[in-house]
Amino acid sequence: MPRPIDLDFPTFARNYFARLCHGYERALDDTRVRVWLYGHKNPSDHGGAWDASTRFFPALAAWLADPTRPRALAWRGHTVQLDELAHSILLRAFDPDAPGYWGREEYPRREQRTVESSMLAYGAWLLRDTFLHELPERARECFRDWLEYFGSGDLVRGNWNLFWIVNHAARKALGWPYSQNIIDEAWARIESLDRGDGWMTDGPEAYFDDYNWWVFGTHEQFWMQLDGASDPERVHRIRARIRRRLEDFPSFFGADGSYSEYGRSLSYKFGRLGCAIHALREDDWPHETGMLQRIVRRHLAYYDDQGAVDRRFDTVRQELSEFGHPAVRDGYINTGHPYWCMHAFAALWQIPERHPFWICPEEPIPVERADFRRVVVPAGWIVDGVRQGGHILRYSLGTQHGRGEYAAKYGKFLYGSHFPVDFGSVEGDFGPDSALCLTDGDHWVHPGCYDDFCTAADYLRARYTLQVGIHAISCETILIPRGERCLRLHRLAVPRGAAHLLAVEGGAALGYAPGQAPAKRVDRKALLSLARCGARASLIQGLQGYARAVRAQGFRGNEQLNGVWDRAITPALEARLPAGKATRLVCLTWAAATLPDQFLAPKVKTKWSAKGDVTVTWDGQTLKCAPLPIRD
Repeated sequence: MPRPIDLDFPTFARNYFARLCHGYERALDDTRVRVWLYGHKNPSDHGGAWDASTRFFPALAAWLADPTRPRALAWRGHTVQLDELAHSILLRAFDPDAPGYWGREEYPRREQRTVESSMLAYGAWLLRDTFLHELPERARECFRDWLEYFGSGDLVRGNWNLFWIVNHAARKALGWPYSQNIIDEAWARIESLDRGDGWMTDGPEAYFDDYNWWVFGTHEQFWMQLDGASDPERVHRIRARIRRRLEDFPSFFGADGSYSEYGRSLSYKFGRLGCAIHALREDDWPHETGMLQRIVRRHLAYYDDQGAVDRRFDTVRQELSEFGHPAVRDGYINTGHPYWCMHAFAALWQIPERHPFWICPEEPIPVERADFRRVVVPAGWIVDGVRQGGHILRYSLGTQHGRGEYAAKYGKFLYGSHFPVDFGSVEGDFGPDSALCLTDGDHWVHPGCYDDFCTAADYLRARYTLQVGIHAISCETILIPRGERCLRLHRLAVPRGAAHLLAVEGGAALGYAPGQAPAKRVDRKALLSLARCGARASLIQGLQGYARAVRAQGFRGNEQLNGVWDRAITPALEARLPAGKATRLVCLTWAAATLPDQFLAPKVKTKWSAKGDVTVTWDGQTLKCAPLPIRD
């Protein structure tokens, strides 16, 4: 019997969808509009997670919009009536007299239902020519009133403006009451977030993450379908922006379908595919069609292989894998939220059956072709792909979004497809994997907000402050990546009167599965710490300023903090930072798919000038890093 990934692509996609539909239907309660799921609850789960239904609805609608498709799908002997699932939402969810009613006036006009209203309105538009008009008048009236209520609150900063845009644009397209003023004002706010090269910051400065795919990338294209004819110039700008951003898209995927997981809302998983698939439908996908088919198939299969789709219940987990740490879930992620992933299928089922996408040969993705580098200047990322091992290394030093609970999701120096970070905390503190942390024995601080940064072709540089108790430590960091290896330079100024601090810096977290036993090596003289598991290895070596190499271990003895792996350990270095002085540190990290048995320590010289530029000679190659700008 063939493995699922070996099936022809249309069968693979249909089976995957049928399985998710089966899991969703099994989890519904008697109201048929609320879902009871295992996972980490928040108040949105009280009475059943209604938002699982809102997020499933566009995928159901996209399937049902084609009258030639069957209204039911079978999975392992169980038949799921897709039309009944969609009808239940439209008939019951918005009617105050119906069981399972999702509520209206008892909630603020601007809240989570504003987000969900955009998907419901878009899905209804997809059903405009099939059975939307067959609904009883009361059901249509309740639905319109619900959309109008949650589309009438005050606008905010960030991606949320697109939820108002799609809500109103869908009502406009359906001939229902809407506000053009809200659409126009929301668009003005969205356009102000463009930071070049196609990338959007999510409200404040330097807030870059996958919302560029699963809100900016999808909802802008929804509006193009719904209302684009009213503003051709805006359509042109959006298409150019999305095409440019999608030039970078394949560079974040490992050869096995993995992804360099970074930022918040990672519970949405393969929802990031929706942007690219919609763009293909609009002829805005800037790569080979067969490459996108390969990305879609392998990315879906990757999450299945990791157990992100629960094999007992066919439901979508909040975590990235069966054993991944639940801290990948943000506080607002209830058990229904992960179904944002269904944006992938809402896009897939709008690709015509005869489109080459369904039958063309697959094309290799960038990391399968050759080593490569992509520089995403606005976000402060250098993305290196290493063909041997097929993995991606996203070096990052430009976020301002890593405060508090987001430190591990944004503030690490490296986010690798094969070296995912430790998202979990211990006693509220995040570990030193791919980070420079400071402690005075009573406080522990992890970086997360880089105040000023520079993104160049060969290096990243940032200035930031780490607050240890009452003392502010001024820091500068330079990352010089070369594929799997990265040279890190730091300059830390500890004020007079501060207690002596300890810097703890880790290489990449090395994940491993139950039953595996990683090998560890420490060379105290060479200041080298190494962990291996099979061919994969994580290494860190101190070259200047460090006092001790530390055996690879879990943070404070806890190995179960990783976003994907059941267990992970981190090799580390320690350095003592005297008060009243500037300390300079230099180290090498290596996150290797296959580490050679023998390797030489790098030959490195660094020079920090009084003007702020830094000259680095690494194994005979010299690089000059420009000074960061001085803020007024």
